[in-house]
Amino acid sequence: MSPEQLERVFGRGRLQMKTGRHVEVFREAAAPGERRRYTKRFLATQDGDFRAWTEREWRLLARMIGHGVRCVPEVVRFDRGDAGGAALVQTFDAGATVDHWATLLPLQRDGRSRRHLFEDAAHWWALAHHGLVALEQIHRLQLVHLDVKADNVCIPYAPADFEPGQPGRRLRAVFGELALIDFAFSVVTGEDLAMPLPIGRQPDYAYQSPRLLAALEAGRAGELGPTRALDWRCDIYSLAAMLARYLPPAGAADASTGWTPQRFAHAQTLLGRLREVHDHADPRERPHAELIEACAQPLRDAELVASLERGWQLALDARATAAEAASTPVTRLAPALTPLAAEPAPQPSPAREPGGSPPGGTRRVVQAGRPRLRRLVVPALALAGLALLVPPALDAARSISEATRAMREAVRSVLGPGTGSDAPRAPAPAAAPAETFEQRARRLIERRLPEIAARLEDEVGAVLRTAGRAETGFEDAGVLDLARRIRLPDDAGLGRGNSPGDARRLNEAAREAFWTRRSVREAHALQLRAFGADPRDAEIVGNLAFLQLKLAPSQPETARRLALYALSLGGRQFPAGRVEDWGSLAVASALSGRERDARDALFVMLAASRDLERSCRSALSAVANYGTAMRPPVEAMLRRIHERGGSAAPSCRWPPDWSAGVRVP
Repeated sequence: MSPEQLERVFGRGRLQMKTGRHVEVFREAAAPGERRRYTKRFLATQDGDFRAWTEREWRLLARMIGHGVRCVPEVVRFDRGDAGGAALVQTFDAGATVDHWATLLPLQRDGRSRRHLFEDAAHWWALAHHGLVALEQIHRLQLVHLDVKADNVCIPYAPADFEPGQPGRRLRAVFGELALIDFAFSVVTGEDLAMPLPIGRQPDYAYQSPRLLAALEAGRAGELGPTRALDWRCDIYSLAAMLARYLPPAGAADASTGWTPQRFAHAQTLLGRLREVHDHADPRERPHAELIEACAQPLRDAELVASLERGWQLALDARATAAEAASTPVTRLAPALTPLAAEPAPQPSPAREPGGSPPGGTRRVVQAGRPRLRRLVVPALALAGLALLVPPALDAARSISEATRAMREAVRSVLGPGTGSDAPRAPAPAAAPAETFEQRARRLIERRLPEIAARLEDEVGAVLRTAGRAETGFEDAGVLDLARRIRLPDDAGLGRGNSPGDARRLNEAAREAFWTRRSVREAHALQLRAFGADPRDAEIVGNLAFLQLKLAPSQPETARRLALYALSLGGRQFPAGRVEDWGSLAVASALSGRERDARDALFVMLAASRDLERSCRSALSAVANYGTAMRPPVEAMLRRIHERGGSAAPSCRWPPDWSAGVRVP
């Protein structure tokens, strides 16, 4: 261990902590025996002004402390600062973070070194148990953390006066005082929110719930409803990701760590249960008590109790460089946005209004004279604009006319008399340019697809769970019967295509670009336009999902949503969904950390397939193309074939021949 590592964990001098550019955190200097304090403030940067989030974090901490929540740091003071300056909030030290324990503190016991604390079974189970206890406390208040990861979970050490250089002294983790930190971007379910959360997707560590990622995308598009509706399931997903990160590989742990086959299987069952409640639980019924009890059972074992009480010695001579590489990435932020109520109006056409005044001048006068106007008009226009997203089967002129009339009526309903048709008519603005196929496709993917995919999760999830439980080939009929029922109402889709002929031609051109010229970029651009031309063609949607996975870097979340949507469009031609789309769902699920969904999607693909050799060959190629994330699901699929009597197909043999997979661009 280096002096710098020891200083970060045990030091008492003033130290700036590692953070993103949007925030600064300092550990303040503390005398021996004095409690350490941390001072935090959000900043204004070139990416946006984040300063308002400091006060928000203080208010949330005060709310929880006022309700008796113990798993949060104590607030020392809050200072709003001078006019135009950055506020600050100061809290007492909540303890070493899980990330510190995992990356900076190699430990030893009985002459054996451990890379980190959680290689020991007792300490892994204690992290699971007390992590759930902490989440239960905040979730009881309908508060959702939304950034649960190792550098936001603290576990104090004992004794409090521990010094690394003292020979023979042992160090213990005090799990009973586990605390959560960094609440600035938390939400209280159902409560108002002034602006989108500036959280970005973390591609290096898939700990963010798909529900959160979908809500963040909607927020950046101006719709905060999905963010306000986020619930405890997001934190359960993140906790599962953190626990999976520290669970040793199967067979890698020895008896000295306390991991037996039974305890390891129990841990895997817990992780599966956490993912299951995230994916399928009713948010109104919190399963925390059941999950906490499941973690408490192993901790009643005398051997694990003794391990927790015994403590550790620091392996001062160990090199922690390997563990350092696994440090939890800093939370990524999207550019800060201003509150939606103060959102600037869309840019007008460059044409000047009569009298020579640019349109922008009139807009500024309206905003100054009627500060509520933007708050009221923008939501009204957004609601009325849905008519343009899902137009009726009429000619284009009539559709535009009805949509325009809907917008006018929506504005009148919000602003009252003096607007709409009975208001003085302003000069007509210049006609907006026609939306291209690509523009339409990107708009639908960004604004409508997350909601559509969320509505399909339960139906597709029922198919996946049934496939996972099917033990014989006779049960496959039930799986396919459920798959045939995956449908969205006509008015819930992404709209009907107005250019199906163009869509099919673009689809074929994309196929040619990919399979003949091996150009992923060209194929994706053509397929995106095909989707814009007809977003209700199952083959076009499914092919776009496939190409999202081929991009560099791949886009598994968007691919998963497109695959879910494609499976709802099967119709007579693909009543249970295309086999290829179940395969894309499997890959997208594996790449986004949903291993069980990936496995079960391959089981559905197996049930729907009429060509086992082709399906097995495709599965092996998925491992060759997408790496180790696909290996466990594909192995489970091939094992199922073997357990059902095997197959003469060469690619389906057991044990698998991983070299048989074919890589494609």
